[in-house]
Amino acid sequence: MHPNFNGHIQAHLHDYLISGRAPPGNADCEVLAFASVRQAIVVSDDVELHMLAIDFKMPIWHGHDLLSKFFAAKVVDSGLIREIYDALERNDDLTKTWLDAK
Repeated sequence: MHPNFNGHIQAHLHDYLISGRAPPGNADCEVLAFASVRQAIVVSDDVELHMLAIDFKMPIWHGHDLLSKFFAAKVVDSGLIREIYDALERNDDLTKTWLDAK
């Protein structure tokens, strides 16, 4: 049986609207449905998507978590990590979770 993400969102809509955020959309639900079928880990910095995945006990990482795994596996080095953080700062795309991880 596949999870009913949209039904869950509607039933808990208030939880997803905290701080003026928008609830997860159809694309978010499709990503989680695909991940559920493929038993995959979703990587996203979307807080609402994290909330929904956590509600269904699905594995989900922030982008910096994946980067950390790559670093541990020696796929990337500290220089590339600095470049990524610099680019995120220059583009004003550095989220709170990335700042906290920094």
